Amino acid sequence: MRVFQNRPLCLAVTVSVLTAFFSIHASPTFRFAALAILLFGFLLLLTVSLLRRSCGPRLSVCILCLLCSGILIGAVSLHFDGTVAPMQEYVGKSFSLEGTVTERISGNDYKSTFTVSTSEIDGRRLHRTLRLECDYFSALQAGERIRATVTVREWGADEIDLKADGAACVAICEKSEDCLVIGDSDTLLLRLKRQNRVLSDLLADRIGGEEGNLASALLLGNRRMLSGDTVLAFRRTGISHLLAISGLHIGILLGILEWLMRRLRLPKLLRGMILLPLAVCYLALTGFALSTVRSVLMLGVAYLAFFLSFDYDPFTAVCTALFGIVLAAPYALLDVGLWMSFCATASIVIFLPAAERLFRNLPKSNLFLCVPVKLLRVGFLAVCVGLASFCAVLPITAQNYGETSVFAVPATFLLTPLVAAALILSILTLLFPVPLFASWSEKILRWILNVSRSASDRRGCMVLLDSIPVKILITVLVALFLIYAVFGFRRKWKLLALPLTACLVLFAGALSVPGERKDMTVTILSDLGRETFLFTHAGRAVAVDVSGGASGY
Repeated sequence: MRVFQNRPLCLAVTVSVLTAFFSIHASPTFRFAALAILLFGFLLLLTVSLLRRSCGPRLSVCILCLLCSGILIGAVSLHFDGTVAPMQEYVGKSFSLEGTVTERISGNDYKSTFTVSTSEIDGRRLHRTLRLECDYFSALQAGERIRATVTVREWGADEIDLKADGAACVAICEKSEDCLVIGDSDTLLLRLKRQNRVLSDLLADRIGGEEGNLASALLLGNRRMLSGDTVLAFRRTGISHLLAISGLHIGILLGILEWLMRRLRLPKLLRGMILLPLAVCYLALTGFALSTVRSVLMLGVAYLAFFLSFDYDPFTAVCTALFGIVLAAPYALLDVGLWMSFCATASIVIFLPAAERLFRNLPKSNLFLCVPVKLLRVGFLAVCVGLASFCAVLPITAQNYGETSVFAVPATFLLTPLVAAALILSILTLLFPVPLFASWSEKILRWILNVSRSASDRRGCMVLLDSIPVKILITVLVALFLIYAVFGFRRKWKLLALPLTACLVLFAGALSVPGERKDMTVTILSDLGRETFLFTHAGRAVAVDVSGGASGY
């Protein structure tokens, strides 16, 4: 297999991650049996290699695959069988807990939701992460230590995101007198969260308006102040990933620092000793988002390869980061964002060299002589990278969301330079309270908002992906990607056009397939002071609770 040639670790990580993902949906007995079989196979092959006093490449790859798969399945078993499953024994039962509120998620007149890290459950020292739902308005804040009497309820069918966040169960506190504040806790993570809020408020105040809120979201990952209109516009334009702190933000910020240090002629070793701690600090300040963790781990692998005098391979770095994240947090396998981030990154790593070869083979006509070669190359590679990453995440988007935006690739290509400029100016606005920096930041952020809202207001900007012809086209697209990535060809760069052409065919087919265009109906439900809007369209329904007021919903 071409993509795994001379990359045994990449193959082992891919096999082990897929095995761990499917083991999550299996029974504990099956996981235990699979772990025993993998361990037996690993010991058997290891014994054979020791007896033969040689270990060929195929045997070593098999040993590595069995070892990595066993490690990840063991991590999955420890979390889901040792942490989540025991908490389900409390379903319908009351128990007492002590813990610290780590995050206030929502709150209105009749319900408040929090994330709680427990230190004690029924008198036993147990450290668990719970989702606490209070059936009343609660003024609890992050950092407060509580003692509460709660009841565990069953998992909901649509609460997979709670498991993906590492929650062991959902606990309900019915009365305010059952939850008492017993003190305060001041951990490093809580201090970082408070510092993030302080910096976000400061940046938003200096820039002002919705532009300031957008600056806080782009630079610090704090989206709590963004209006619902802005979030919806970004989603309908297909650029929601710009709001999530990711490798793009890390690459822009560290790339600028790298350029400055190169201008100062600092050695690479010193640059790495400066950039890596800064990246870790930025990761901690913005809340340890999975995409940011992936980027920082890849950066760490790059500098580790330099320190050890090894050749840096981006695909190996991607797989190493993925293995580290799954090992530390096996519940992250349920997070759609993890799969989208790593699939997009792997696609870029695989397709970028082919795009560069394709650019080198383009005929140099008069048209290309009129444009600076470097600018043309950067623009061409940016388009290819955008299309490759979009094609890679398209199957995941179709499976989980059922729709995508036709403006996803062009809007990303257009707004990425503006986002880079906004990040730089936002940092300058934070460091230096100069009106000029705030004014420039406001203008650039206003352009970003105007572009997203203009694209969002276009009728037909969302393409439905739930029809049979579109699913067939996506299947063909995935097959082309696998053929391209796995198998080798003499002139492989020519096949780069196949996935990109399939992407265009997909949109043409999706737009030509008539979807269910039934009229939307809105029903207002009112009961005991609770106000809910029920939207019904195309056989689906969404209930929007506005009991606490329509603002922000």
